Amino acid sequence: MKIESGVKKKKSGMSAIIASLRDIKKELYPLREILLANLVMIAEIPAPTFYENERIRFIKQRFTEAGLQNCSTDEMGNALAIMQGRQSDKNIVVSAHTDTIFPATIDHTITVLADSVRGPGVGTNALGAAVIVTLPTILQRLGIELNSNLVLMGSTRSLGRGNLEGLRFFLSNTEIPIQAGLCLEGMQLGRLSHNSIGMLRCQIECTVPEEYDWTRFNAAGAIIIMNEIINKILEIPLSRRPHASIVVGSIEGGKSFDTISTHALLRLEIYSG
Repeated sequence: MKIESGVKKKKSGMSAIIASLRDIKKELYPLREILLANLVMIAEIPAPTFYENERIRFIKQRFTEAGLQNCSTDEMGNALAIMQGRQSDKNIVVSAHTDTIFPATIDHTITVLADSVRGPGVGTNALGAAVIVTLPTILQRLGIELNSNLVLMGSTRSLGRGNLEGLRFFLSNTEIPIQAGLCLEGMQLGRLSHNSIGMLRCQIECTVPEEYDWTRFNAAGAIIIMNEIINKILEIPLSRRPHASIVVGSIEGGKSFDTISTHALLRLEIYSG
């Protein structure tokens, strides 16, 4: 099947592609079970940020089974493979981050229901990674041969303190000339985002020295100090044009009900755009 299947000749470019999506969806339905199998197998491999090794190994194995070229991992552990196009001098990166916010200690069993798939990290971003490893089969099914090479990538160290380190490393060190890129997110499949907002990610730690004199009047633990910091942050005037926001995403601290905390940790993100 060709991309223009079912499209009138007078249509061209993006309008032709959009018009052909209904036929493409029908053509790809038999691959549903392959995609779901890849999704389940990827999602059931724990991959907290900085510890994606096992998931990367599975993705690399899938690349090899698909007959892709240059299946490898780089110094950051990114899984890489090339799907050859007609023109070897042009390359498009298609990437999905492989790490998840869920620790390896929790149950990663995935449940597949008639109308949904449930489990830790399914949408962010096991589904994106599953699409990456299924993409060669999808294009083969549709009979699509691209002009450009596709550089398929399962990236590491994206979330939290990873700060997109895997993707940054690849783009800074690769000798492959890159003309364009797509990042796949499971929760965003079906929507094309062609711009983004600015984001600053912050982590604040408060540690009270062991020699601190707790007998002093109004002596406060780390949680109280962190609470004051949060109050100060929330007092910051925010721009409306462009719109800005502060998301206080996580706070940790303390060990028990009756012990003054000596350590607290705050994570937040600032958005503007």
